[in-house]
Amino acid sequence: ASRGALHPLACTYRAATSADKVHPAALLASQSTRRRRRGAAAPASETGASERRPPPPLASIAAPSPGTMVLIEFRVPLPLECDEFQVAQLYMVIEASKQNTGDGEGVEWIKNEPYDNTDGHMGVSAVTNTEVPRNKGQYTLKNYHIASKIPGIVAAMLPTDAMILVEEAWNAYPHCKTVLTNGYLDNKKFKIIIETMHAPDKGIQDNALSLSADRLKKRKVEYLDIIDDIDEEAEDYKREEDPRYFKSTKTGRGELKKGWKDTATPVMTCYKLVDAEFAYWGLQGKVEKTITDSQRTLFRKTLRQAFTLIDSWHGLTMTDIRRMEAESKAELNKTLAETGAKVETPIEGAEGGGGGAGAAGGAG
Repeated sequence: ASRGALHPLACTYRAATSADKVHPAALLASQSTRRRRRGAAAPASETGASERRPPPPLASIAAPSPGTMVLIEFRVPLPLECDEFQVAQLYMVIEASKQNTGDGEGVEWIKNEPYDNTDGHMGVSAVTNTEVPRNKGQYTLKNYHIASKIPGIVAAMLPTDAMILVEEAWNAYPHCKTVLTNGYLDNKKFKIIIETMHAPDKGIQDNALSLSADRLKKRKVEYLDIIDDIDEEAEDYKREEDPRYFKSTKTGRGELKKGWKDTATPVMTCYKLVDAEFAYWGLQGKVEKTITDSQRTLFRKTLRQAFTLIDSWHGLTMTDIRRMEAESKAELNKTLAETGAKVETPIEGAEGGGGGAGAAGGAG
């Protein structure tokens, strides 16, 4: 949920519903068009003679699960201390959530509370069917309301829960795990897991996330530089968010040039592993590319912003962040309810850090 984008999975979901071969709802529309071209009569439900039928469940086109479809590790160096980035990523979550909530869409906080699974007793999450990490930290559960991100012809045929993305996150900084699913899709067949380790190095660790030998063989590694692929002609370009020109008044850091990480002090790296599953026949290639491209773009953009907004968050304490989170949670849920979104009952009085790959595009 960087500025101008509600959530990385919204981009993926939009792409996955934008072609007639990708989603059963769109398949129905394209099939009816082909029938009319052949002169065949349309079913009564399409002519309005009877109530519109819902689209068939995606399970009807599901292929046998191929397991992990995408396993790519992005390594993103930043001119920050690890302790600084803990505050930066939480600040980014709060600000991005505010900027992208309104008109019945945006971020709804369901839970925000401490967790302790060091003994493994929590097992597998009932929400996303994902193993809970064996550590302790802050747990968040959020809904992302994204109706406008879905093509209209498809949205008209989808149930309400298809318009909501579900995000679970376990933030045990410097380790964070975020899981993204959709209420309409089977979470055993469609899931994106983003696991992050933050380390005070220049991206030199070969296995920062302690992957098994088998997963290491499957993993791809890609290095991202926050000064690369900046389009100064883009509509949303802001010079003050360009690390090549930005210079912090509080820390003196900035104006990064090619090769900056070899000479800059301090330097840390975000190791971000994207593990995606999409077990629907004929769609894997399209969705794999969409997931990889959207995460690459979002990581680079949001982590770039985390640095160039340093003068806004530098000096904030975790106590400040906790207070801001509590205020933000109440404000966001109220805004959503007042603008027409169907929200779940929030848990009052929960305090703590949201974290994860959501609002800061995996900055957690």
